[in-house]
Amino acid sequence: MISAPSPTIGFQTLTNKRLESTVTGLTTNHEQIILTIQLSSQNWQRVLKEGIFHLDDEAEPPGFEPDRPVSLTLRLRPAIARLTSDHSEAIATMLTDPTSPLNHTEAWLATEIVQDVDLPPDSDDDDDAFLQMGARTRWAEPWTPQASSTGAVLKTLETFLNDEEWPFTNPEENVLRFPAGVDEVRSWMVAALANEEVGTCTLLSIPTGQVLSAKRADAAIWMVKMNYDLPQGCFEMDTDDGEVRYRSTFPALHRSQLEVGISAHLSIMAKHFDTLVTFVD
Repeated sequence: MISAPSPTIGFQTLTNKRLESTVTGLTTNHEQIILTIQLSSQNWQRVLKEGIFHLDDEAEPPGFEPDRPVSLTLRLRPAIARLTSDHSEAIATMLTDPTSPLNHTEAWLATEIVQDVDLPPDSDDDDDAFLQMGARTRWAEPWTPQASSTGAVLKTLETFLNDEEWPFTNPEENVLRFPAGVDEVRSWMVAALANEEVGTCTLLSIPTGQVLSAKRADAAIWMVKMNYDLPQGCFEMDTDDGEVRYRSTFPALHRSQLEVGISAHLSIMAKHFDTLVTFVD
């Protein structure tokens, strides 16, 4: 994800009155072009009233505060995306050009609406901490998976681990387990699930130990905050026994897809491992 050259962009609208926003991110995801922006509370109300970004008849998510800014995730309309370079810097420059189709609100579909909210009064977090709440719209379009040939994902995974001389076990059908970590001390076990019907692989990174009942509320708040900004996957906690894990799912029909997915998964787990294990006993 990158920031646009100018953090503030005035979008063209159908009423010819520009909509001012702050660009917070620009990226591509599964051949889609995704933009995140922040709007003032006044401009957010205008978006709702005028149906900007194709939010016709969209209701405001419950619990939103009237005087706080709102963040939108926007997806470039597919017909325009197919005609646009996927080079992020070039796209960011086009956004600042009033003559570019990317500068018009009609080129973008709002897929997610989010607002920062205060933590509960009894939270142990610092005064500047917050949670984020919101909703996905009807334009939120998930990636459509493809079916694989019988055993293709598991075979690709086994070949990759063997080539890397990575020890693994096969405890049950379509499941492999292998060790991972930053060093001998900061290590964990990974369970890899081959989803043959849809051609994907799901990884679960599981550190040793469980979260005690007294720490589960703090752990849950931390996970919610982390999950919102993760580029893929999410942190989870079993509410019965306190087991924690990091889960991600990605296409795995080809070796290159698998390598990227595993690398990204392990990098994210390594980045947050030290904080995660502070909740674990």
